[in-house]
Amino acid sequence: MIVLKRTYRHDGDYFVYSIVMTIKRKANELLVSVSTNGELTKVQAVLDYLRYEELTSACDVNEELAQQMAKEAKKGRWEKTKKRLAIDD
Repeated sequence: MIVLKRTYRHDGDYFVYSIVMTIKRKANELLVSVSTNGELTKVQAVLDYLRYEELTSACDVNEELAQQMAKEAKKGRWEKTKKRLAIDD
């Protein structure tokens, strides 16, 4: 178990902010506990990134193939949008 504690002080003020993070390893899991002051946007951003890494770890796609897939996905989208919105050229 690892426990990290950081205290931040704002210059000239007596504001003190502490972050406590506990990391535990169990078999094939890593359990992380982070204390927060109600502000979860940065924690959520880290969790989103970790989820992205997990989902893409098994993918073996190079840049060229990714560009080709994006091009195919976008194919005909403008024509469909114009038709849906009744836009004439």
